[in-house]
Amino acid sequence: SDLAKNGPSPLPQGFIVTIMPKLTRLLLESPDEELLKSATSGTRYMLEKDPEQMFNWANHDGKSGLEVILVIIDRLLGPSVDDNAAGEVGGLAAALVEKAGFDRLGPYLAQLLSAVAHRLSTATQTQVIQSLILVFARLSLLSAREVVDFLAQLAIGEESGLQVVLTKWLENSINFAGYDEIRQNIIALSRLYDLHDPRLDTVQVKGDMIMPTSTRIMTRSRARANPDQYTIIPAPLKIVKILVDELLANNVSRSVETLAPASELEKAESVGSGDSDWEDDDGFLDLGTGMTKEALMGMVADDMPSRSRDDETQGYLLQWFATKAQEDGFGQVFGQLTASEQEKLRSMA
Repeated sequence: SDLAKNGPSPLPQGFIVTIMPKLTRLLLESPDEELLKSATSGTRYMLEKDPEQMFNWANHDGKSGLEVILVIIDRLLGPSVDDNAAGEVGGLAAALVEKAGFDRLGPYLAQLLSAVAHRLSTATQTQVIQSLILVFARLSLLSAREVVDFLAQLAIGEESGLQVVLTKWLENSINFAGYDEIRQNIIALSRLYDLHDPRLDTVQVKGDMIMPTSTRIMTRSRARANPDQYTIIPAPLKIVKILVDELLANNVSRSVETLAPASELEKAESVGSGDSDWEDDDGFLDLGTGMTKEALMGMVADDMPSRSRDDETQGYLLQWFATKAQEDGFGQVFGQLTASEQEKLRSMA
């Protein structure tokens, strides 16, 4: 894993043909959880460092590197591998989608995403939940509408894939760790919101916790008998609440040129609640930044976090909210935020 992570890009010729047969055997046969996680990470690093060498490699059965990785992912997503051992599989799947692309994956893409969504529906460990969500987050950077289209037609049990995946995604975003992962999640969620897709409005998720009115001391037994209660809100509102929460109230430079004046937020608040139609403007997705696919992926490509790059994310959020404040339909959303969330947005201006 370390050799691949710290090696050059592209990797030395012959590196993958030497290493992958051993890693493949381990990943398909070993029951050792830590070994599986390390080997999964190593495979991901090799794929990221030298995708062409990986895809040009074939095993002794003639299966290409792409097919071998798909078999590995299928095993790790299966019920025989628990959450701890599968903790890195989402990262490998996301890297495969990025490096192989839609054309190379072809019919395998739908199978891969379906397997990821089904595993996400049962996952309970934070690390594996985050890694699986990031598969859809990374795809949303490239084509959020295709992600929604796919999940809307996918059935998971008696629910749609859109309901299952978005619920898990939005209720776990607060637990995301790592600057790169948080940044990727923020941009992906903003892309989903910008679709103004009515199908997202039908997805109901947990909102704010309802504070108990009882003054009785809450013992453990009472807490078990009376679990926390939450408001239920549509997914787009939850996305906005998550993005507000990601704003660093005390650590954002006020000199960001793209930030709209406070009057724009006041204007948004004053918009009548009857103005509920979303303005669907596909061209708005880049927020006027002119970001290409490569630029967006570059924002999340490096492993080591840095403060300045995190400030870039804050700048992105400030610009995003400034643009939203000027949209007629945002007044209704702003009015549904809590008083503290509204004040946080005003303070950013």
